[in-house]
Amino acid sequence: MKRSPLFFGLALTLLPLASARAQPATHPAQLTPPPAQVRDHAPTHAASLTLSPVHLAIGVVELTSEFRLADKLGVAGTLGGGKHNDIGLLELGAQLCYYLTGDFDGGLHLGLETQYVSAFRDATSDMTTAKGEGLAVGSMIGWKWIGESGLSFVAQAGAQYMALQAEAQNGTISASQEDSRVGALVNLNAGWSF
Repeated sequence: MKRSPLFFGLALTLLPLASARAQPATHPAQLTPPPAQVRDHAPTHAASLTLSPVHLAIGVVELTSEFRLADKLGVAGTLGGGKHNDIGLLELGAQLCYYLTGDFDGGLHLGLETQYVSAFRDATSDMTTAKGEGLAVGSMIGWKWIGESGLSFVAQAGAQYMALQAEAQNGTISASQEDSRVGALVNLNAGWSF
């Protein structure tokens, strides 16, 4: 008996279907769920100490120390100071960061930040002195990376509300001004985690 190619094509198509029907059906309760994703490690670092190279470029040292409160939660303090264009600057701040991906050892995070800044200029040749203060409160999104050696990088961006006041006097005349505005919040830091 001579068989046609159509017969072989039909047999090849139906054979897998017939063998599939011959196997017993699996009950949904017998299916095992995929294994849960387990983190391969807990955070290994307890603190990060970073420096802002942007501030350093203008003569101001800004240090940030972040401490791990929980695997996905960190709290940071910022202290800065220096002089730029004959104006002295002092900075004090705090952050709270929650890591959406990863953990304290690195990943995407959301955070809140508050910063206090004081600026002052001593009397110049015309006897003018000036001082100003500002308070900023904002929120940000950021990324933290820590290498195996502990080398660390942090980049953060967001928006902040700033309240500012300044005054100047030259012995006979004085002036003051207050202002508030919304502005950008940007932090770029590099340092070490341990």
